[in-house]
Amino acid sequence: MNLATIHAEVVKTLEASADKVANRRKTIAKLAKALERQNALLVPLLRRRKAWFSTTQSVTLAADGSVRVQLFGIDVGKLSLNRSASEPFYEFEPTFSYREALRLPEGPWRWSHHQKDGKTIREYLRRCKGLGRASAENEREIQWQLADALKSVHNKALRHLKPVTWNGCFTEVGVAVKLDGATATGNIDLVVRRGIGGQRGFLTFELKKPGEHELEIALQQALRYATALDWEANEGGPDNLRNYHAVFGSNGKRAIKVGAVVVLEDDVRGLVRRTAPSILRQYWMTPGSSKIDRIGLLLYKFDPREKKAKSWEWLAGWDASKRLPPPQTTEI
Repeated sequence: MNLATIHAEVVKTLEASADKVANRRKTIAKLAKALERQNALLVPLLRRRKAWFSTTQSVTLAADGSVRVQLFGIDVGKLSLNRSASEPFYEFEPTFSYREALRLPEGPWRWSHHQKDGKTIREYLRRCKGLGRASAENEREIQWQLADALKSVHNKALRHLKPVTWNGCFTEVGVAVKLDGATATGNIDLVVRRGIGGQRGFLTFELKKPGEHELEIALQQALRYATALDWEANEGGPDNLRNYHAVFGSNGKRAIKVGAVVVLEDDVRGLVRRTAPSILRQYWMTPGSSKIDRIGLLLYKFDPREKKAKSWEWLAGWDASKRLPPPQTTEI
């Protein structure tokens, strides 16, 4: 398999699923309006605390200012805007089953400027890390750590890359094919804005948790999602394209350029580094009719003591933040 065959299979699926594609485009149009409408509703969170703030398509469409709170891969609660006071404020609603299991008082708890509630929230978040379903190696936890690293100005490997966020929250983005290429809703782990000047575009990031080192399957998934995103955004007319730009935080009008990135743990045996170049070259050198303009492999190390991913590094020659040699050459 290669980029050409993936392009052909995904386009064939999308052409045979016109209703599914149309529904995705309608959803993107609704999201563009919801994001514009919600800007006037938001108030400062005031406290960040040691948890991840994320959102979903349905939460964003509601445009009510709510935020999902996640920790070690589980949903520990949500933040909602309380508008009963003269000045709206956020309050935290803990996940009922977790709060019950931890025997903490009922919520909601005021997120800021309330000493007792603040202490309860900190205790709740601390104890949630010990729940059975919580894991520092959960794929979603690593995903949000990467999103946070992408927002940092200090990581040289990730310069000129920023995660697409909705209302300042991390999010996954849906497309009309699932990971194996069949018709269904698949979720891109992260859509990332890339580059400056002529380098501007987007990357689909497909991340795997520590211990998962199967590059080719992950690459196929990332390329399917990138191909679907390219088709859904660019083949639907100018109004549709404007909606995708708006949802991705861009003011652009030209066709969206899309690339694909796989994110894997840098295994201690070096197996990924040894096998990856030939696999990546196989896909890149046979583009066919694909418009995917770059692919890459980002590696990280997981520190079990600190319970976090670190040392983000591109595989040599496969830095998707930069242009790759054209597929017809053999410079890679």
